[in-house]
Amino acid sequence: MKTASDKVKFTKCKICKGPIMSLSVKTVDGLPMAQCQNCGLIFIKEIPSKTIDSSQNEAETINYYSELYSHTPPKFSNGLKMIINYLREKGIKDFNSLELLDIGCGDGTFLQLCKEKGFKVAGVDINPTAVNLCKTKGIRKVSHGSIDEVPGNFDIITMFDVLEHLVDPKNLLMKVWKKLKPGGIIYIETPRKCLLDAYISFFSLFTSIRNNRVSNEHLQLFTDKSLHILLNISGFNIVYFFKRQSLSWANKKQYIYNLGIKNKILLSIFTILANLVISLNLLGRNKAIILAVKREVSKC
Repeated sequence: MKTASDKVKFTKCKICKGPIMSLSVKTVDGLPMAQCQNCGLIFIKEIPSKTIDSSQNEAETINYYSELYSHTPPKFSNGLKMIINYLREKGIKDFNSLELLDIGCGDGTFLQLCKEKGFKVAGVDINPTAVNLCKTKGIRKVSHGSIDEVPGNFDIITMFDVLEHLVDPKNLLMKVWKKLKPGGIIYIETPRKCLLDAYISFFSLFTSIRNNRVSNEHLQLFTDKSLHILLNISGFNIVYFFKRQSLSWANKKQYIYNLGIKNKILLSIFTILANLVISLNLLGRNKAIILAVKREVSKC
């Protein structure tokens, strides 16, 4: 990785350090993409600094969470269930002594669920408005910024849709390893390459559709191999690795809009096709669900 005053540039894979090849198709916002020839990771090759520093204002943040979390997303309840089932398999039934940190905690919806189950919860988010929203829900231990600002160590660290936003996801996981107590666990949800990407690639040959699974917000799209490598080199042993479809009707319109289709007739046709594909569950499993355990000795 090379840095400049206005860009972060990659000359090799940010995960496995393997050789990369530039892709001919750019993202929907015009950024150059590359793919690792070893692990298959697809990522933005040159990241403008304004992308790294961008954030929502207060009104946008409040509106975002009110729409996104108008009800408790199934991913939160499913994620907590998986964590609890693992703990019970290990003979742990009382969670009152367990400390849990949610990275990218948003408005605290997930932390509320954990608190109700007895966990000692803490959160961290780069958005100050999100931090304030957490505090209004009675979550006292919430920090603004990065994991570096969070005091203490934890039994469990969770990350829902965080890794895809990071310039250097490996750097975060290495810090997470240090923040976990011996035998601590991490829970991760992040987008993965799937059948949906094949659809996009096919239609991009004949239409104005452009890649929108990698963008100025989602800086990389993981493959299963890249995720296994990432967890391993960061010092974790994977216990569960599941794949799930999670693109819902709630974010369908925004997703189609982000494909960059300008022609109204084509947009209407593609919307009908997208409705059909979503309703028939033909998108592929676009989300990776991982639960992993800290190794005693890191291979970092």
